[in-house]
Amino acid sequence: MIRPGLFFTVVVLLLGMCVLLSSPTPAVDVFGGLKEGQALALDELAVEDIAALKLRHIVEQPSYRFLILGNSRSLPITSADLGIISHSGFNLSLTGESLRSSVLLMEWLAQNDRLPKVALISFDNAELNYYSNPYWAPPSARWRQMVRDLKAGLRRPSISLQDVGRMAIRHAMTEATLWSRAFNASRIWRGLTSLFWNGGVVRIVSRQVGYQSDGSRSPCEPKAPYSGGPLPTPNRNVLPGYLDYDLERLARIADGGTRIIIYETPLFPSLQLERLGSPSAVAAETRTAFLDLCAKHGLECHPSPPVFEDFGLAWPDAGHPPAAPLAAWIKSFLQPDLESASR
Repeated sequence: MIRPGLFFTVVVLLLGMCVLLSSPTPAVDVFGGLKEGQALALDELAVEDIAALKLRHIVEQPSYRFLILGNSRSLPITSADLGIISHSGFNLSLTGESLRSSVLLMEWLAQNDRLPKVALISFDNAELNYYSNPYWAPPSARWRQMVRDLKAGLRRPSISLQDVGRMAIRHAMTEATLWSRAFNASRIWRGLTSLFWNGGVVRIVSRQVGYQSDGSRSPCEPKAPYSGGPLPTPNRNVLPGYLDYDLERLARIADGGTRIIIYETPLFPSLQLERLGSPSAVAAETRTAFLDLCAKHGLECHPSPPVFEDFGLAWPDAGHPPAAPLAAWIKSFLQPDLESASR
């Protein structure tokens, strides 16, 4: 006869073991250990594991002067692309994340005394309207953020009850996704491997592919380069009241002396011209809110440029610009800090 108490205890222990083993990150600074010509193969890891590796590096190293925060649109940007001298910049971008994630990352940096002199933060083009909740953070940080979001929604007149409900659903969906990942067989196997071989979940490869020592990831050549086409009308994912709340959080950090630069990512050049001239209703609302709220909080924000010169380089899709031209545009408003850093 099965004893319910014993059965329940065994199930809880097994579930707990699976969750622990599903975080297969080595307790070493893998970015700091890279030698010339080496890169890291991290594509098989989940974003929360890559974040843990990058943040361990940030803790192990002296504070960086420049940090790049964003998602897959900014991830390929290297320090060299921006003209940043060696070892003074690091790319903290994480695939699949949004501005909301970058805000939480900046708060983590502030709490751990690792804020940079300059933070470059991407805001996804208003026509994409991407504004997901953070996936990279550990459970305690995500749950605290969920409570803060719900409290902010109930206390701030700029956030409607409908948007509070939307935010609650988004947090629930984020948790469901991450919980299901915890029981992925390959992740559990990598976690088990890491118990016996510290660093075993991370492979070192040639520098032409993979994550570089400056945190960037070398871009993959698109199999079929994007050449234009219709862009779907976006759903309303950016919630203006929560955008106000998030930018206010960044403004508090900027008051401490960090120069925070937020830029809206460009679209494929022909779409850029078309949609800036005739934006969708959702994009027009989002871009107006973004710029008005930046001005309200005294933040330095740059809308997507009317003309984006891509140097004829290939795009994988409408929303992922090649790294070199994106960096060249960002450099145009970063120049004063680059000059002071080189002195």
